[in-house]
This record gives sequence, structure tokens and C-alpha cells, in this order.
Amino acid sequence: MSTVIEDCRISPAPATVGERTLPLTFFDIMWLLHFPIHQLFFYEFPHSKPHFIQTIVPILKHSLSITLQHFFPFASNLIVFPNPNHSKSTKKPEIHHVEGDSVVLTVAESGLDFDDLVGNHPRACHKFYPLVPPLGRVAKGSDFLAIPLFAVQVTFFENRGIAIGITNHHVLCDASTKFDFLMAWSSIARHGSDELFLAKGYLPSYDRPIKYPDALNEFFINQRGVETLNQEFQPPKLGGLPSKVRATFILTKEKINSVKKRVSVELPTLAYVSSFSVACAYMWSCIAKSRTEIQKRKSEDELERFVCQVNFRSRMDPPVPEIYFGNCVGPCTAITKSMMLSGNNGFLIAVESIGKAISEAVQDKDGVLKNAKLWLEMQFITPAKISAKIGVAGTPKLKVYDIDFGWGKPKKYETISIDFNGSISVNACKESPEDLEIGLSLPAKQMDAFLTIFNNGLEDLYFSRNRSEILFCQSKAHKCFEEFLKDYVTINLIVDTSFAGSSMDKLKSPSDNFLLDFHIPDYILIPGGKVEALSNAPAYPTIVFINPKSGGQLGVELIVTYRSTLSHNQVFNLEEEAPDDVLRRLYHKLENLTLNGDQLAPLIQARLRIIVAGGDGTAAWLLGVVSDLQLSPPPPIAAMPLGTGNNVPFAFGWGRRNPDTDSETVLQFLEQVKKAKEMEIDSWHILMRKSVAEEGSCDPIPPLELPQSLHAFHRVSDTDEENMSGYDTFRGGFWNYFSMGMDAQVSYAFHCERKLHPEKFTSQLANQSTYAKLGCTQGWFAASLFHASSKNIAHLAKIKIMKRNGGWKDLQISPSMRSIICLNLPSYAGGLNPWGTPNRKKSRDRDLTPPYVDDGLLEIVGFRNAWHGLALLAPNGHGTRLAQTNRIRFEFHKGEAECTYMRIDGEPWKQPLLIDEDDTFMVEISHHERVKMLTTENCRSKSVNDPCTPTTPCTPIDQDSEELDTDDSDSNCDEDFPTEEGRRKFGACESFRLKEDLDIDHLTKFGACESFRLPDDLDIVQLSKFGPCESLRFPEDLDIAHLS
Repeated sequence: MSTVIEDCRISPAPATVGERTLPLTFFDIMWLLHFPIHQLFFYEFPHSKPHFIQTIVPILKHSLSITLQHFFPFASNLIVFPNPNHSKSTKKPEIHHVEGDSVVLTVAESGLDFDDLVGNHPRACHKFYPLVPPLGRVAKGSDFLAIPLFAVQVTFFENRGIAIGITNHHVLCDASTKFDFLMAWSSIARHGSDELFLAKGYLPSYDRPIKYPDALNEFFINQRGVETLNQEFQPPKLGGLPSKVRATFILTKEKINSVKKRVSVELPTLAYVSSFSVACAYMWSCIAKSRTEIQKRKSEDELERFVCQVNFRSRMDPPVPEIYFGNCVGPCTAITKSMMLSGNNGFLIAVESIGKAISEAVQDKDGVLKNAKLWLEMQFITPAKISAKIGVAGTPKLKVYDIDFGWGKPKKYETISIDFNGSISVNACKESPEDLEIGLSLPAKQMDAFLTIFNNGLEDLYFSRNRSEILFCQSKAHKCFEEFLKDYVTINLIVDTSFAGSSMDKLKSPSDNFLLDFHIPDYILIPGGKVEALSNAPAYPTIVFINPKSGGQLGVELIVTYRSTLSHNQVFNLEEEAPDDVLRRLYHKLENLTLNGDQLAPLIQARLRIIVAGGDGTAAWLLGVVSDLQLSPPPPIAAMPLGTGNNVPFAFGWGRRNPDTDSETVLQFLEQVKKAKEMEIDSWHILMRKSVAEEGSCDPIPPLELPQSLHAFHRVSDTDEENMSGYDTFRGGFWNYFSMGMDAQVSYAFHCERKLHPEKFTSQLANQSTYAKLGCTQGWFAASLFHASSKNIAHLAKIKIMKRNGGWKDLQISPSMRSIICLNLPSYAGGLNPWGTPNRKKSRDRDLTPPYVDDGLLEIVGFRNAWHGLALLAPNGHGTRLAQTNRIRFEFHKGEAECTYMRIDGEPWKQPLLIDEDDTFMVEISHHERVKMLTTENCRSKSVNDPCTPTTPCTPIDQDSEELDTDDSDSNCDEDFPTEEGRRKFGACESFRLKEDLDIDHLTKFGACESFRLPDDLDIVQLSKFGPCESLRFPEDLDIAHLS
């Protein structure tokens, strides 16, 4: 599976190290007989083999040679002195370097599936072994052995990636020292020299300041099994374990913090509770349950042992420096009964045992070395009563995803040695270093049991709210554990049908035949899955992406329901796996299967449909991914409303209100997906370019963290065709709208508030209520008082539009316009249509065409303030129609405003503006391409190809113009507001009337004006029915007279 291209030896530069000896301490000698450590770093590298050979390999060789000058033990040998007489020996092993010592570097290429290897789903362990190097052959002297300590292998995957595998003897160093070595090597590779590394002062310290009794040396030198270090000794090689699989689990900081709070309630006297202890306890208890599931317990007295390593550098007396080279870790051990671990309160038992063990290890007043002679027994020797042990490799304190050799951070990190020592790996995540990434390796049968236990726990907990007959819910301890599983643990896992039951086995309800139309066999979704024979190809094969944070946190419950209705493997949690990774892997698998003659794969590829459940930003994210990947054919997308505005779902008939999360609702939605029709929509490219200034930046400032849909709005690379010397250039795309001004400012405030206080945003109604209040506090209802005129659109930028026959034309807008929207879909601010329906006369006079979603034109609309926006609630209400165009440009000029606010498809950002008069700043929007949406019979969007479909009727030839548009003053330069007659119709609700003598022209001056009062008999509740927007709600205690 791997072909060696080159084997070479890398040494420090001549005369830089010479002959050196590094004495070992008992911390090092303890690991003499330990299995080598194997690790793999996968990097994306979409380049050719010649580029890899000619560019990357020389860089790695050169940088490794420089690094070895500073970390010479990596190029050295472990010298041990065998004792053939089996008498006690006192001659200490040592690390020895002589001129010419080297590290073996293997360069290879592999035909394995790179995307499979970097996944989180269960994968056969043996696939990884060809990617990691063995330690070199042991050299034998007359009275000693010279054992190599380190080896490297770099494996190339054609046009996909690189894997860097490393193997080291544990005597060489612990994880902290090895991480320092890898950070140094990657830094030197990136920069071409060691100048920056030396400037940071991270050179390792080879002093031996650790003080301990000499008797510990003799004790560990003569440890049990040391007689195997004889003239026949060779380091063990990877191999065997054909039935083992490995999977990766993600536990987010947010979820673990919730669990820690629960532990503090259930175990208030437990002194030590951390993210690490909680995560390890969960895994330990789950593994114990899976072990009990597949094998009978020998006796109730069986014990299980948990071991993790504690870094003692800062805990020694005197403390050891952090840059100390070598091992300075000791074991922390927890032991408890197997029966208790696999019982109802297994998690609580585990977290208490681990917490107490760690607390005692780090806080022992007699010193950390008090029980040092017991360390071998604690971690390597297994008494008869201990039926199983679990260790921990790695630590989240070391950010392994920061190891960047110059072509980006690792795509995936794996600790291969856990296959052989019964450990789990625990590391900081790539996306968020405060999340935990846990690697697990188990026999396939046990992994099957492990997955079943976990998934059943999730589903049982969710549905137990309505199943009082489930007896375990009567137990408080079990209730705690089940709540932990359901509410607080996130897992990124795909079930492999090579060792788990087929998802087809789950179809047992009366809706089986209906669900078969949506089914995708597991062998297509996951590597290694068992091929299923289907009598008929699914008519509407579907995969589902759900944002668990959307809909007032309803997404988590919806994931559970969809997975129990379809299959676990067809439903993806967007917090755990990005849609581009999923779709790239899926289409790659479908194409390979098609080439190999699979008859089902091409049909699924041709018929595939996607459901995305989330807010408008989530829908835009999926649309962007499908567009960027250029999938063939592009799958149509159904947008399930699960946000605050839900403009995209509403535009295509999927509704505005967030759904229930029960199985009946999901089945009803799938029925709509089955009947849905396809419609193409335009996508739009946005380019932002600003001249490079001596100070300041044009980088967008997101609301606390960049939303996923805005990740596509990025700074272009140096090789991008849009890049221009002397300019900062950003590019991105949108599908619904781009807006700038005060509406985006309110949205920005809303997103900031939601990030800071997520507990307040528990439902769509709560979100909309908060949005309305923020509109008031931001001054949107009293813009003339609270919104400086310098921030009005005309004061910020000159606007140009492309004429239909070519050439730019200035767009004149009112100086009082505070918000401008470039609209593609007829749905904005919760389903409202800012463009409306111009009557035939205006359309003819201004050369306006119907607002189709696939006509290559944007509708440009302006608003002065929120009161102007309330016109949308009236029948035929609309904003100020400014233009229709296929291209628009905003040329910003230096003014009083330091920033403005922008947003695309519901996701806002704060945009810094010009600082110097000589600077230039431009935003340009142009047509890009089209993507496919699924529409229902209630679709509000219209297509050029079929303007009357799905349900929106075309305008009859003899339609009275006043029925369509009550505004006769619409122009591209005049402000747009209802006529006097229209004012009396301002609202669909008869209980909403304005005073007869109210001068609406002064509404823009409305601040805290006491003269403005709504009628005393105004029924606020009826406002929920006001206009076409059913989702609009005002808080019952809202005093509209004090909106300012």
C-alpha cells in the first residue's frame, strides 16, 4: 500500500554536535521496555509528485538537519548494557551521540484513500501502519546494544496530501520535549533557518537538576523483563491486529463545561474536576460498558485501572525548567470495580475516581516521588484481579495542530501506538484548542457495542421525556449519566457496517417503504461498509446537515430525530464535520464506485438531495460549499427553517417558523422534499478592495467570532487573479442579499448579544423579541436623533450600477437613506419583500422587469429608518426602489464615519472605513453562477423559465395598477412613502389606526416625542397578524410610545 521512493539518513551538520553523552534519570529508565511511540500528522497538499520531490522533500531534509543540531539526542542511540548472568546490574543506560549519527528519513508514496484516513469514523487500524517508520536495526557491541531512538517517514498522496509519521523510543523524551522538537523543526522548515527559533529562546536544557535517591536508578534498571534486552533484541514492529478499528470523538468546551457543572452538583465534595478528567471518565465508563456487552464478567470483584501521566517539572523540589530535555512525568492511577463502571452511575464513579487520583498525585505533601517504586506496578504490571486497563496518550495542553511546516496546519493527527497499549489519545482540537479530540482503538466487535451503547443512550434519553415506563429514569444517578450523554457530549462518528448492523435493519415502522425512497446504503457513506443489495434504487436519496446551535438550540434534538428516522450515517452535525469534507468524501466515493461497476452509485449521484436545517447563514454556507465544489450534478437543496429570520426557507415555500422536533414533523418534511421541484437561483460575487494604509486595517470585524457563512468572505491569496499589488483584497459570495447601513448594525448587535448570552436565545420568539428591542436601543426607530448623518449611505460612498447595455452609471439616492439592500430573493427580515410588485406603468417607465431569482439581476432597495421599514407590513408595501442591475459598485470616500456595518445573508460584520484622504476603498458585486434549490407549492420566488410557478400568479393584462402598487412617486432619486390615501391603509389590521392629524412625514424625527401616541385601544396582540409576516411578534409589555 506504500512504495518507498527514498531512504536517507539525516545528520546534524558536521562539527556541530560531535561526541556527546546524555545521562538518564530513573524517569527515563522507567520506559526501557515500553513499546515505541508512533504518531501521524496528515496535511492537505493538492500538488503533483514532481513538486513534492523537488520542493518539499529538500525543505524537510534541510530543516531536520538544522533541528538536530539543537536536539542532538534525536539523532543519537540508546546504549544499554545487557547482563547475561541475570545478576543485578548497576551500569546505567545512556544516550550517546558520535559524529555521523543520524535519523533515518523514509520518503514514500501511497495509494490509500487520503480522505478516508483523515476522517473521524471507524477505520481499520492496519491501514495506518505502512505510514509510520520502524526504529532502525539495533547495533551490537561486545558488551552493549545501540538502539536507535527516532525515525521519520514522509508519505505522499497524489494531489491530496502528505503524511508525516514519526516513531520514537519513550526513553528519549516525554510528550512535552517531543512537542518542542516538532515545533522547532516546523518553524525552521517554514522560515528556512533557525533564526526565529533561536530568538525565542526555546533551546532545550540538557542539565540534570532532578534530585532523587540513587536507589531508584538500580530499582528501575533491574525491572522485571530487563533480561529481554540481550544480543537478540530488536525493537517491535507494527503489525497484526487485523480486527481493530480506530475512531475519533470531539468533545466541545461548551458541552464539557455543562458536564462539569453537573458533576459539581452531584459530587460537591470532589476536589478536582477538569475538562480532562470529565472527558476521560466518560470514555472510561463507556468502554467498560462495551466490554461487558461482548464478554461475560468473571466475577463481581474484577477491577479496572485507569492511568494518566502527570508532568512533574513544576512540581519537583526544586522545580525543573519547562525546557528540560527528557522524561519528567509520573503515573496517576485510579482503580475501581468493573461492575460499578459498567453500571448506571458508571460515569460518576469514573469521574470521582480520576478526580481523587489526580488530586492526590499533584497535592501530596510528602512529595511527588513518595511512591516512585510503585510506578512500574501502577502502570505496567497487571495483577490477576485487574481485568482491563486504560491509559492516556498525549495532553490537550500541547497544541499538536499548531505544527505547521509551511503548507498549513494538520488536517488530522493520529496516535497510532494506542492500538497496542490500551490507551486513548487526548489532544486539543484543530478548530478550537479548548475542545478535546479523543482517539479510541478497539476490536471491531467491541467498537460496535460501544457505538450502540452511546447512540441508544442518546435516543433513549431524548424520548424518555414521553416514556415514563423507562425505569432507569427513576434513578437520579442514572438520570445524571443519561443527561450527560444527551445534552452535553458531542461525538463525530459514523457507524461502519463492516462491524455494525446495516442501517437498513432499523427500518421497522409502517413508514418503511416511504423511508426507502430516501435511504443511502452505508457502504456508500462510510469506508469499508458492507455492500447492500437493494431491490430498487432510492428515488430521493438524501443527506441532512443540521446546525445544533440554531433554533434556540433545537438543532440537537432534531439531529436525534433525523438519525432515528433515516439513519445515523445520513445525518451530519455541522458543529462536528464541515459540509465540504462530507460532500467531497461522498462524491469521491460515488465516482470510484461507478468506475468499479457499481450500479447504484451513479443513480444516487444523479438523484441526491440535501436538507439543511439552520438559519439563513447555515443555508448560505451549504449553498457556497455546493457552488465551490462544482459537484456534478449539483444536488438541489431544501432549507428547513431553524433560525431567527428564515428568509431563505420562506422564499422557497418551506415556511418561516421553526419546526417541532418530533418524528411526525420530520416525516412530514420528508414528504415535502419528495414532492419538491427544482429551481435555479443566482449567486453573487462580492469583491472588497482597499489600498494598503500605513495604519488601520480593512479586515472585517465579526461579532465575536466569524460565522460559518462568512468564512467564504476571505482575503485573497497572492496568486489569486483578483489580487492587486498595494491593495488588501477580500472576496466572497451571497445568495439572498447584501445590505449596508443601520439594518446591518442592528443585526451586528443581535449577534454580539447572542454570542455573549446564548442562554437568552432559547426560541425563535425570544430571538425576534430581542431583535426588536435592539432595533429600539440602536436608534433604528429614531434614526434622525440617534444615527449620525455621516453614517447615511450617500455620505459614505458613491454608488454606481452597470447599465444593461454596458457602462457604469451613477446611482443617485436620498441623503437621508440609512440602509441599502441588494436583493436576490423576495424574502428579507423574516419573509418580507422590500421590492414589492411595481405596477405596469412604473415598470414600463423605469424599464423594470419582474424580480426573478434567476434573471441575473439584483433589486436595489433603500430605507430611511425602521418606520420606513414598517411599510413592508402593509399590503403592497415596499422600500424605495432604486434600481435593477447585474453589477453594483460602492466607492467609499473619506468622511466623519470611522466604520459602517455590512451583512450578507443574515451574517453581519463591522467594516472599518478610510483613514486618509488618499486611500481608496471599493466594494463591487457582480453575477457569479447558479445553484439549485428545492421548492414547495408555497414558493414565493419566481423563475424566468416559469414566472407563474409554483403558486404565485402572473399579473393579468387588465390588472388595475392601484391594486398592485399604491405609490405613484417611485423613482430612483425621490424618497418613497405611501400616499395620503395609502396612509389610511397602513396596515392590514383594522384595530391599527393612526391619528387623523398625524404628519407621517415627521416620523423620521420620532425620538422621545411625547406628542406621538398610538390609540389607547390598540390591540398589540393583533400585530402578530399584521401584514404578511406571521412570525413578527412584539413583547406584550412593549411600550411603543417609548420605542426611542
